[in-house]
Amino acid sequence: MGAGSLGDEARDTERWLAVGFCLGRLTRPSAESVALASPWVRAALEEAPQLPPVGVIADVGQLLAGAALDSSRALSSGDPAVDRALARYDEHVLGRLAADPRLEAAADALARLPERQRPAAVALVVEHLLGNLGFDGGAPVRPAIARRLLNRPPAELLDLGLSALRHQAGGAEGVAALVASYEELAQRARHLRMLLSDAIVFALENLEVLRSRAQRLAAGQMVEIAAAFDKAIPQRLRRIVRRRGDVQTRVEDDSHYPTGGFSAISNSGSLENLVSSELAYMDPAEEAGEGGEREANDLFDVRYAEGELLYYTRDESVFSRNRRLIVFSLAPDLVQARFKDAQLPAQRLVMALGLLLSAARRLSDWLRDEALELRVVLLDDERGVAPLSEEREVATLLLGEWIDKGVACVKRAESLDALRTQLEGEAARAEVDLVSFASSGPREGRVGWQKVLCNHLDLSASAPVLTPASGQASPLRDAADPWQAWVDAARQLLRQLL
Repeated sequence: MGAGSLGDEARDTERWLAVGFCLGRLTRPSAESVALASPWVRAALEEAPQLPPVGVIADVGQLLAGAALDSSRALSSGDPAVDRALARYDEHVLGRLAADPRLEAAADALARLPERQRPAAVALVVEHLLGNLGFDGGAPVRPAIARRLLNRPPAELLDLGLSALRHQAGGAEGVAALVASYEELAQRARHLRMLLSDAIVFALENLEVLRSRAQRLAAGQMVEIAAAFDKAIPQRLRRIVRRRGDVQTRVEDDSHYPTGGFSAISNSGSLENLVSSELAYMDPAEEAGEGGEREANDLFDVRYAEGELLYYTRDESVFSRNRRLIVFSLAPDLVQARFKDAQLPAQRLVMALGLLLSAARRLSDWLRDEALELRVVLLDDERGVAPLSEEREVATLLLGEWIDKGVACVKRAESLDALRTQLEGEAARAEVDLVSFASSGPREGRVGWQKVLCNHLDLSASAPVLTPASGQASPLRDAADPWQAWVDAARQLLRQLL
Protein backbone atom coordinates (compact mmCIF):
# COMPACT_ATOMS: atom_id res chain seq x y z
CA MET A 1 0.00 0.00 0.00
CA GLY A 2 2.92 2.26 -0.70
CA ALA A 3 6.28 2.89 0.89
CA GLY A 4 6.46 6.67 0.58
CA SER A 5 5.62 9.39 3.06
CA LEU A 6 3.05 9.02 5.81
CA GLY A 7 0.58 11.01 3.71
CA ASP A 8 0.98 8.65 0.77
CA GLU A 9 0.55 5.67 3.08
CA ALA A 10 -2.65 7.15 4.49
CA ARG A 11 -4.08 7.77 1.01
CA ASP A 12 -3.16 4.28 -0.18
CA THR A 13 -4.68 2.72 2.94
CA GLU A 14 -7.90 4.67 2.54
CA ARG A 15 -8.18 3.68 -1.12
CA TRP A 16 -7.46 0.02 -0.31
CA LEU A 17 -10.16 -0.01 2.36
CA ALA A 18 -12.66 1.85 0.19
CA VAL A 19 -12.09 -0.47 -2.79
CA GLY A 20 -12.72 -3.44 -0.49
CA PHE A 21 -16.23 -2.18 0.26
CA CYS A 22 -16.93 -2.19 -3.48
CA LEU A 23 -15.72 -5.77 -4.02
CA GLY A 24 -18.28 -7.48 -1.81
CA ARG A 25 -19.67 -10.46 -3.70
CA LEU A 26 -23.17 -10.77 -2.25
CA THR A 27 -24.64 -7.29 -2.69
CA ARG A 28 -24.40 -4.43 -5.13
CA PRO A 29 -22.18 -1.68 -3.69
CA SER A 30 -24.35 1.02 -2.13
CA ALA A 31 -24.31 3.44 0.75
CA GLU A 32 -26.50 1.02 2.69
CA SER A 33 -24.10 -1.92 2.19
CA VAL A 34 -21.15 0.27 3.24
CA ALA A 35 -23.00 1.43 6.36
CA LEU A 36 -23.82 -2.18 7.23
CA ALA A 37 -20.26 -3.45 6.77
CA SER A 38 -18.43 -0.57 8.47
CA PRO A 39 -19.03 -1.81 12.07
CA TRP A 40 -17.82 -5.27 11.03
CA VAL A 41 -14.57 -3.82 9.68
CA ARG A 42 -14.10 -1.71 12.79
CA ALA A 43 -14.58 -4.77 15.03
CA ALA A 44 -12.23 -6.88 12.87
CA LEU A 45 -9.55 -4.21 13.24
CA GLU A 46 -9.89 -4.44 17.03
CA GLU A 47 -9.37 -8.22 16.91
CA ALA A 48 -6.22 -8.13 14.75
CA PRO A 49 -4.03 -5.35 13.34
CA GLN A 50 -3.86 -7.03 9.92
CA LEU A 51 -6.96 -7.11 7.78
CA PRO A 52 -7.92 -9.34 4.86
CA PRO A 53 -9.53 -7.59 1.90
CA VAL A 54 -12.50 -5.68 3.31
CA GLY A 55 -14.77 -7.46 0.84
CA VAL A 56 -14.10 -10.73 2.68
CA ILE A 57 -15.32 -9.22 5.95
CA ALA A 58 -18.41 -7.86 4.20
CA ASP A 59 -19.14 -11.24 2.57
CA VAL A 60 -18.87 -13.18 5.84
CA GLY A 61 -21.11 -10.66 7.56
CA GLN A 62 -23.69 -10.87 4.78
CA LEU A 63 -23.73 -14.69 4.94
CA LEU A 64 -24.22 -14.58 8.70
CA ALA A 65 -27.04 -12.08 8.19
CA GLY A 66 -28.80 -14.55 5.89
CA ALA A 67 -27.87 -13.20 2.46
CA ALA A 68 -28.10 -15.65 -0.44
CA LEU A 69 -24.99 -16.69 -2.33
CA ASP A 70 -25.46 -14.79 -5.58
CA SER A 71 -22.34 -13.19 -7.03
CA SER A 72 -24.23 -11.98 -10.12
CA ARG A 73 -25.04 -8.78 -8.22
CA ALA A 74 -21.37 -8.09 -7.53
CA LEU A 75 -19.56 -5.26 -9.25
CA SER A 76 -16.86 -6.05 -11.79
CA SER A 77 -13.46 -4.70 -10.85
CA GLY A 78 -12.59 -3.86 -14.45
CA ASP A 79 -9.32 -5.78 -14.15
CA PRO A 80 -9.27 -9.33 -15.63
CA ALA A 81 -6.73 -10.59 -13.09
CA VAL A 82 -8.82 -9.36 -10.14
CA ASP A 83 -12.02 -10.79 -11.64
CA ARG A 84 -10.41 -14.22 -12.11
CA ALA A 85 -9.17 -14.20 -8.52
CA LEU A 86 -12.63 -13.19 -7.30
CA ALA A 87 -14.24 -16.01 -9.30
CA ARG A 88 -11.97 -18.58 -7.65
CA TYR A 89 -12.69 -16.99 -4.27
CA ASP A 90 -16.43 -17.30 -4.94
CA GLU A 91 -16.10 -20.99 -5.75
CA HIS A 92 -13.67 -22.24 -3.12
CA VAL A 93 -14.38 -19.93 -0.18
CA LEU A 94 -17.86 -18.46 -0.34
CA GLY A 95 -19.41 -21.52 -1.99
CA ARG A 96 -18.06 -23.90 0.62
CA LEU A 97 -18.77 -21.50 3.45
CA ALA A 98 -22.41 -21.12 2.43
CA ALA A 99 -22.78 -24.92 2.32
CA ASP A 100 -21.17 -25.47 5.73
CA PRO A 101 -23.85 -26.56 8.26
CA ARG A 102 -21.94 -24.76 11.00
CA LEU A 103 -22.60 -21.45 9.26
CA GLU A 104 -26.32 -21.81 9.93
CA ALA A 105 -25.64 -22.58 13.59
CA ALA A 106 -23.33 -19.57 13.78
CA ALA A 107 -25.96 -17.36 12.15
CA ASP A 108 -28.58 -18.52 14.66
CA ALA A 109 -26.21 -17.79 17.54
CA LEU A 110 -25.45 -14.34 16.12
CA ALA A 111 -29.17 -13.56 15.74
CA ARG A 112 -29.69 -14.23 19.45
CA LEU A 113 -26.98 -11.76 20.46
CA PRO A 114 -27.73 -8.14 21.36
CA GLU A 115 -27.29 -5.72 18.48
CA ARG A 116 -24.21 -4.14 20.07
CA GLN A 117 -22.34 -7.47 20.11
CA ARG A 118 -23.03 -8.58 16.55
CA PRO A 119 -20.12 -6.70 14.89
CA ALA A 120 -17.72 -8.37 17.34
CA ALA A 121 -19.31 -11.74 16.53
CA VAL A 122 -18.77 -11.21 12.79
CA ALA A 123 -15.15 -10.25 13.47
CA LEU A 124 -14.69 -13.46 15.48
CA VAL A 125 -16.01 -15.57 12.63
CA VAL A 126 -13.70 -13.80 10.16
CA GLU A 127 -10.71 -14.31 12.46
CA HIS A 128 -11.64 -17.98 12.96
CA LEU A 129 -12.01 -18.53 9.22
CA LEU A 130 -8.68 -16.90 8.41
CA GLY A 131 -6.99 -18.83 11.21
CA ASN A 132 -8.29 -22.14 9.88
CA LEU A 133 -7.12 -21.19 6.41
CA GLY A 134 -3.71 -20.19 7.72
CA PHE A 135 -4.08 -16.92 5.83
CA ASP A 136 -1.16 -14.57 6.41
CA GLY A 137 -1.68 -12.17 3.52
CA GLY A 138 -3.47 -9.54 5.56
CA ALA A 139 -2.50 -5.91 5.17
CA PRO A 140 -1.23 -4.01 8.24
CA VAL A 141 -3.56 -1.08 8.78
CA ARG A 142 -2.99 1.82 11.13
CA PRO A 143 -6.06 1.97 13.40
CA ALA A 144 -6.11 5.78 13.32
CA ILE A 145 -6.28 5.83 9.51
CA ALA A 146 -8.99 3.18 9.44
CA ARG A 147 -11.12 4.92 12.07
CA ARG A 148 -10.83 8.23 10.25
CA LEU A 149 -12.02 6.60 7.04
CA LEU A 150 -14.84 4.69 8.70
CA ASN A 151 -16.13 7.88 10.31
CA ARG A 152 -16.85 9.35 6.89
CA PRO A 153 -20.41 9.23 5.53
CA PRO A 154 -21.09 5.90 3.76
CA ALA A 155 -21.92 7.65 0.47
CA GLU A 156 -18.59 9.49 0.49
CA LEU A 157 -16.72 6.29 1.29
CA LEU A 158 -18.52 4.52 -1.57
CA ASP A 159 -17.63 7.28 -4.03
CA LEU A 160 -13.99 7.04 -2.99
CA GLY A 161 -13.97 3.28 -3.53
CA LEU A 162 -15.70 3.43 -6.91
CA SER A 163 -13.36 6.19 -8.09
CA ALA A 164 -10.28 4.28 -6.96
CA LEU A 165 -11.58 1.11 -8.59
CA ARG A 166 -12.42 2.88 -11.83
CA HIS A 167 -9.05 4.59 -12.15
CA GLN A 168 -7.04 1.70 -10.64
CA ALA A 169 -5.80 4.03 -7.92
CA GLY A 170 -2.96 2.50 -5.99
CA GLY A 171 -1.28 1.35 -9.18
CA ALA A 172 -0.10 -2.09 -10.13
CA GLU A 173 1.13 -2.73 -6.59
CA GLY A 174 -2.37 -2.35 -5.11
CA VAL A 175 -3.96 -4.56 -7.79
CA ALA A 176 -1.30 -7.23 -7.31
CA ALA A 177 -1.90 -7.20 -3.54
CA LEU A 178 -5.65 -7.75 -4.03
CA VAL A 179 -5.09 -10.55 -6.52
CA ALA A 180 -2.56 -12.24 -4.24
CA SER A 181 -4.90 -12.07 -1.24
CA TYR A 182 -7.92 -13.55 -3.01
CA GLU A 183 -5.78 -16.18 -4.75
CA GLU A 184 -4.24 -17.23 -1.44
CA LEU A 185 -7.66 -17.53 0.20
CA ALA A 186 -8.98 -19.71 -2.64
CA GLN A 187 -5.86 -21.87 -2.74
CA ARG A 188 -5.84 -22.53 1.00
CA ALA A 189 -9.57 -23.27 1.09
CA ARG A 190 -9.13 -25.98 -1.56
CA HIS A 191 -6.86 -27.97 0.77
CA LEU A 192 -8.94 -27.52 3.92
CA ARG A 193 -11.47 -30.15 4.95
CA MET A 194 -13.79 -27.73 6.73
CA LEU A 195 -13.75 -23.95 6.92
CA LEU A 196 -15.52 -23.60 10.27
CA SER A 197 -15.41 -25.71 13.41
CA ASP A 198 -17.65 -26.26 16.42
CA ALA A 199 -15.41 -23.96 18.44
CA ILE A 200 -16.66 -20.79 16.74
CA VAL A 201 -20.29 -21.83 17.21
CA PHE A 202 -19.62 -22.42 20.91
CA ALA A 203 -17.88 -19.04 21.20
CA LEU A 204 -20.80 -17.21 19.58
CA GLU A 205 -23.37 -19.01 21.71
CA ASN A 206 -21.51 -17.93 24.86
CA LEU A 207 -20.10 -14.60 23.71
CA GLU A 208 -21.82 -12.69 26.52
CA VAL A 209 -19.96 -14.85 29.08
CA LEU A 210 -16.65 -15.31 27.25
CA ARG A 211 -15.80 -11.65 27.35
CA SER A 212 -12.01 -11.78 27.10
CA ARG A 213 -9.96 -13.05 24.20
CA ALA A 214 -8.12 -15.48 26.50
CA GLN A 215 -11.38 -17.07 27.65
CA ARG A 216 -12.61 -17.46 24.08
CA LEU A 217 -9.30 -18.99 23.02
CA ALA A 218 -9.27 -21.50 25.89
CA ALA A 219 -12.92 -22.49 25.41
CA GLY A 220 -12.43 -22.85 21.66
CA GLN A 221 -9.40 -25.06 22.17
CA MET A 222 -11.35 -27.27 24.59
CA VAL A 223 -14.14 -27.75 22.06
CA GLU A 224 -11.67 -28.55 19.27
CA ILE A 225 -9.73 -30.99 21.47
CA ALA A 226 -12.97 -32.69 22.50
CA ALA A 227 -13.83 -33.09 18.81
CA ALA A 228 -10.37 -34.58 18.20
CA PHE A 229 -10.93 -37.08 21.03
CA ASP A 230 -14.35 -37.95 19.59
CA LYS A 231 -12.73 -38.66 16.25
CA ALA A 232 -9.87 -40.74 17.69
CA ILE A 233 -11.93 -42.87 20.10
CA PRO A 234 -14.05 -45.71 18.63
CA GLN A 235 -17.80 -45.26 18.59
CA ARG A 236 -18.18 -48.37 20.74
CA LEU A 237 -15.94 -49.81 23.44
CA ARG A 238 -16.08 -53.19 25.10
CA ARG A 239 -17.52 -52.95 28.58
CA ILE A 240 -15.36 -54.19 31.46
CA VAL A 241 -17.32 -56.75 33.49
CA ARG A 242 -17.54 -55.66 37.10
CA ARG A 243 -18.39 -57.81 40.07
CA ARG A 244 -20.65 -55.22 41.58
CA GLY A 245 -24.31 -55.48 42.40
CA ASP A 246 -26.77 -53.41 40.42
CA VAL A 247 -28.12 -50.39 42.26
CA GLN A 248 -31.65 -49.58 41.23
CA THR A 249 -33.07 -46.12 40.82
CA ARG A 250 -33.64 -44.55 44.19
CA VAL A 251 -37.17 -44.75 45.56
CA GLU A 252 -37.84 -41.01 45.33
CA ASP A 253 -37.21 -41.19 41.57
CA ASP A 254 -39.67 -44.01 40.91
CA SER A 255 -42.51 -41.57 40.34
CA HIS A 256 -40.58 -40.20 37.39
CA TYR A 257 -40.88 -43.52 35.54
CA PRO A 258 -44.49 -44.74 35.99
CA THR A 259 -45.85 -47.73 34.10
CA GLY A 260 -49.35 -47.60 32.72
CA GLY A 261 -51.55 -44.55 32.41
CA PHE A 262 -51.46 -41.85 29.76
CA SER A 263 -48.20 -39.96 29.45
CA ALA A 264 -48.20 -38.23 26.06
CA ILE A 265 -50.18 -37.35 22.95
CA SER A 266 -49.45 -38.73 19.50
CA ASN A 267 -51.04 -38.74 16.05
CA SER A 268 -51.17 -42.54 15.97
CA GLY A 269 -53.23 -44.84 18.15
CA SER A 270 -56.59 -46.57 18.52
CA LEU A 271 -60.00 -44.91 18.66
CA GLU A 272 -60.59 -45.81 22.30
CA ASN A 273 -57.61 -43.57 23.15
CA LEU A 274 -58.84 -40.66 21.01
CA VAL A 275 -58.45 -37.23 22.60
CA SER A 276 -61.99 -36.15 23.39
CA SER A 277 -61.52 -32.65 21.98
CA GLU A 278 -61.12 -34.19 18.51
CA LEU A 279 -64.88 -34.86 18.51
CA ALA A 280 -65.44 -31.13 18.06
CA TYR A 281 -64.46 -31.57 14.40
CA MET A 282 -67.56 -33.73 13.76
CA ASP A 283 -70.60 -32.06 12.19
CA PRO A 284 -73.71 -31.99 14.42
CA ALA A 285 -76.40 -34.58 13.72
CA GLU A 286 -78.91 -31.93 12.57
CA GLU A 287 -76.61 -31.11 9.65
CA ALA A 288 -76.84 -34.66 8.32
CA GLY A 289 -78.89 -35.40 5.21
CA GLU A 290 -81.96 -37.58 4.78
CA GLY A 291 -81.66 -41.05 6.27
CA GLY A 292 -79.15 -39.81 8.87
CA GLU A 293 -76.31 -39.85 6.38
CA ARG A 294 -74.09 -36.85 5.86
CA GLU A 295 -73.84 -35.53 2.35
CA ALA A 296 -70.11 -34.66 2.60
CA ASN A 297 -67.14 -35.53 4.74
CA ASP A 298 -66.59 -33.29 7.73
CA LEU A 299 -63.30 -32.05 9.15
CA PHE A 300 -63.07 -35.07 11.47
CA ASP A 301 -63.05 -37.39 8.45
CA VAL A 302 -60.36 -35.31 6.77
CA ARG A 303 -58.13 -35.33 9.87
CA TYR A 304 -58.64 -39.09 10.21
CA ALA A 305 -57.69 -39.71 6.57
CA GLU A 306 -54.60 -37.51 6.83
CA GLY A 307 -53.50 -39.03 10.14
CA GLU A 308 -53.83 -35.77 12.07
CA LEU A 309 -56.16 -36.96 14.85
CA LEU A 310 -54.59 -36.94 18.30
CA TYR A 311 -54.51 -39.97 20.61
CA TYR A 312 -53.35 -40.53 24.16
CA THR A 313 -50.37 -42.85 24.44
CA ARG A 314 -49.35 -45.03 27.36
CA ASP A 315 -46.03 -44.81 29.17
CA GLU A 316 -43.97 -47.93 28.45
CA SER A 317 -40.83 -46.83 30.30
CA VAL A 318 -38.95 -49.07 32.72
CA PHE A 319 -40.05 -48.82 36.34
CA SER A 320 -36.48 -48.83 37.69
CA ARG A 321 -33.07 -48.18 36.20
CA ASN A 322 -29.51 -48.62 37.34
CA ARG A 323 -28.26 -45.44 38.96
CA ARG A 324 -24.76 -44.24 38.00
CA LEU A 325 -22.84 -41.34 39.46
CA ILE A 326 -19.57 -40.41 37.73
CA VAL A 327 -17.53 -37.70 39.43
CA PHE A 328 -14.60 -35.84 37.85
CA SER A 329 -12.51 -34.08 40.49
CA LEU A 330 -9.95 -31.40 39.63
CA ALA A 331 -7.18 -31.01 42.21
CA PRO A 332 -5.92 -27.53 43.13
CA ASP A 333 -2.39 -28.41 42.00
CA LEU A 334 -3.68 -28.41 38.41
CA VAL A 335 -2.62 -24.78 38.24
CA GLN A 336 0.74 -26.33 37.37
CA ALA A 337 -0.96 -27.93 34.35
CA ARG A 338 -1.48 -24.52 32.77
CA PHE A 339 1.57 -25.42 30.77
CA LYS A 340 1.86 -25.77 27.00
CA ASP A 341 4.02 -28.67 25.79
CA ALA A 342 5.56 -28.30 22.36
CA GLN A 343 4.17 -31.69 21.27
CA LEU A 344 0.57 -30.90 22.31
CA PRO A 345 -1.94 -28.49 20.72
CA ALA A 346 -2.87 -26.82 24.03
CA GLN A 347 -2.08 -26.60 27.73
CA ARG A 348 -2.33 -29.80 29.76
CA LEU A 349 -5.28 -28.44 31.75
CA VAL A 350 -7.07 -27.50 28.54
CA MET A 351 -6.40 -31.02 27.25
CA ALA A 352 -7.92 -32.45 30.43
CA LEU A 353 -11.08 -30.35 30.11
CA GLY A 354 -11.39 -31.31 26.45
CA LEU A 355 -11.14 -34.97 27.48
CA LEU A 356 -13.81 -34.33 30.11
CA LEU A 357 -16.17 -32.85 27.51
CA SER A 358 -15.61 -35.77 25.14
CA ALA A 359 -16.21 -38.23 28.00
CA ALA A 360 -19.47 -36.47 28.88
CA ARG A 361 -20.68 -36.85 25.30
CA ARG A 362 -19.77 -40.52 25.04
CA LEU A 363 -21.01 -41.55 28.48
CA SER A 364 -24.35 -39.78 28.08
CA ASP A 365 -24.80 -41.73 24.84
CA TRP A 366 -23.51 -45.12 25.95
CA LEU A 367 -25.25 -45.05 29.35
CA ARG A 368 -28.51 -43.49 28.21
CA ASP A 369 -30.49 -46.49 29.54
CA GLU A 370 -29.24 -45.82 33.06
CA ALA A 371 -30.00 -43.04 35.53
CA LEU A 372 -26.73 -41.23 34.87
CA GLU A 373 -25.42 -38.20 36.73
CA LEU A 374 -22.17 -36.47 35.79
CA ARG A 375 -20.55 -34.25 38.38
CA VAL A 376 -17.48 -32.04 38.06
CA VAL A 377 -15.97 -31.10 41.42
CA LEU A 378 -13.22 -28.50 41.81
CA LEU A 379 -11.28 -28.89 45.04
CA ASP A 380 -10.14 -25.95 47.17
CA ASP A 381 -6.54 -25.61 48.26
CA GLU A 382 -5.33 -25.68 51.87
CA ARG A 383 -6.28 -22.03 52.35
CA GLY A 384 -9.86 -22.64 51.26
CA VAL A 385 -9.33 -20.78 47.99
CA ALA A 386 -10.58 -22.09 44.64
CA PRO A 387 -7.56 -21.69 42.31
CA LEU A 388 -9.46 -23.07 39.32
CA SER A 389 -12.36 -20.59 39.38
CA GLU A 390 -11.86 -19.63 35.73
CA GLU A 391 -11.89 -23.27 34.68
CA ARG A 392 -15.09 -23.71 36.68
CA GLU A 393 -16.84 -21.05 34.59
CA VAL A 394 -15.65 -22.63 31.36
CA ALA A 395 -16.62 -26.14 32.53
CA THR A 396 -20.11 -24.85 33.32
CA LEU A 397 -20.39 -23.55 29.76
CA LEU A 398 -18.99 -26.74 28.22
CA LEU A 399 -21.48 -28.91 30.11
CA GLY A 400 -24.38 -26.50 29.63
CA GLU A 401 -26.31 -28.96 27.45
CA TRP A 402 -26.25 -31.65 30.14
CA ILE A 403 -26.75 -29.18 32.99
CA ASP A 404 -29.96 -27.98 31.35
CA LYS A 405 -31.14 -31.60 31.15
CA GLY A 406 -30.36 -32.17 34.82
CA VAL A 407 -27.72 -34.79 33.97
CA ALA A 408 -24.61 -32.82 34.98
CA CYS A 409 -23.53 -30.22 37.51
CA VAL A 410 -20.36 -28.35 38.52
CA LYS A 411 -19.57 -27.98 42.23
CA ARG A 412 -16.84 -27.15 44.72
CA ALA A 413 -15.50 -29.25 47.60
CA GLU A 414 -13.29 -28.31 50.51
CA SER A 415 -10.92 -31.24 50.06
CA LEU A 416 -10.59 -34.74 48.68
CA ASP A 417 -11.44 -36.14 52.12
CA ALA A 418 -14.69 -34.16 52.22
CA LEU A 419 -15.53 -35.41 48.74
CA ARG A 420 -14.76 -38.96 49.83
CA THR A 421 -17.15 -38.74 52.78
CA GLN A 422 -19.91 -37.47 50.52
CA LEU A 423 -19.40 -40.09 47.82
CA GLU A 424 -19.19 -42.96 50.30
CA GLY A 425 -22.63 -41.95 51.53
CA GLU A 426 -24.06 -41.73 48.01
CA ALA A 427 -22.61 -45.15 47.14
CA ALA A 428 -25.39 -46.74 49.22
CA ARG A 429 -27.95 -45.90 46.54
CA ALA A 430 -25.86 -45.53 43.38
CA GLU A 431 -22.89 -47.01 41.57
CA VAL A 432 -20.21 -44.35 42.05
CA ASP A 433 -17.04 -43.82 39.99
CA LEU A 434 -14.44 -41.15 40.66
CA VAL A 435 -11.98 -39.79 38.10
CA SER A 436 -9.41 -37.55 39.76
CA PHE A 437 -7.25 -35.19 37.69
CA ALA A 438 -4.08 -33.94 39.38
CA SER A 439 -0.51 -32.88 38.68
CA SER A 440 0.78 -35.69 40.86
CA GLY A 441 0.25 -39.39 41.43
CA PRO A 442 -2.64 -40.92 43.42
CA ARG A 443 -2.68 -40.53 47.17
CA GLU A 444 -1.62 -43.45 49.35
CA GLY A 445 -4.97 -43.53 51.12
CA ARG A 446 -6.79 -44.02 47.86
CA VAL A 447 -7.23 -47.76 48.49
CA GLY A 448 -9.53 -46.91 51.39
CA TRP A 449 -12.31 -45.98 48.99
CA GLN A 450 -14.11 -49.29 49.35
CA LYS A 451 -17.47 -48.28 47.92
CA VAL A 452 -16.18 -46.01 45.16
CA LEU A 453 -14.15 -47.04 42.12
CA CYS A 454 -11.30 -44.54 41.78
CA ASN A 455 -9.41 -43.72 38.58
CA HIS A 456 -6.55 -41.24 38.66
CA LEU A 457 -5.02 -39.26 35.79
CA ASP A 458 -1.59 -37.78 36.49
CA LEU A 459 -0.82 -34.69 34.37
CA SER A 460 2.67 -34.00 35.68
CA ALA A 461 4.18 -34.73 32.24
CA SER A 462 3.21 -34.22 28.61
CA ALA A 463 2.02 -37.85 28.40
CA PRO A 464 -0.56 -38.58 31.13
CA VAL A 465 -0.40 -41.56 33.47
CA LEU A 466 -3.69 -43.34 34.11
CA THR A 467 -4.05 -45.38 37.29
CA PRO A 468 -7.34 -47.26 36.87
CA ALA A 469 -9.50 -48.70 39.61
CA SER A 470 -7.45 -51.92 39.43
CA GLY A 471 -4.49 -49.96 40.85
CA GLN A 472 -2.05 -50.71 38.01
CA ALA A 473 -0.78 -47.58 36.28
CA SER A 474 -0.90 -47.69 32.50
CA PRO A 475 2.53 -47.13 30.87
CA LEU A 476 1.47 -44.12 28.83
CA ARG A 477 4.34 -41.87 29.85
CA ASP A 478 6.74 -43.79 27.60
CA ALA A 479 4.67 -43.15 24.50
CA ALA A 480 6.70 -41.47 21.76
CA ASP A 481 3.69 -39.35 20.77
CA PRO A 482 2.13 -37.45 23.72
CA TRP A 483 -1.12 -36.90 21.80
CA GLN A 484 -1.46 -40.63 21.21
CA ALA A 485 -0.81 -41.14 24.93
CA TRP A 486 -3.75 -38.85 25.69
CA VAL A 487 -5.96 -40.78 23.27
CA ASP A 488 -4.94 -44.10 24.85
CA ALA A 489 -5.64 -42.70 28.31
CA ALA A 490 -9.07 -41.49 27.22
CA ARG A 491 -9.91 -44.85 25.67
CA GLN A 492 -8.83 -46.82 28.76
CA LEU A 493 -10.61 -44.41 31.08
CA LEU A 494 -13.90 -44.71 29.20
CA ARG A 495 -13.64 -48.50 29.32
CA GLN A 496 -13.25 -48.28 33.09
CA LEU A 497 -16.39 -46.15 33.34
CA LEU A 498 -18.62 -48.35 31.19
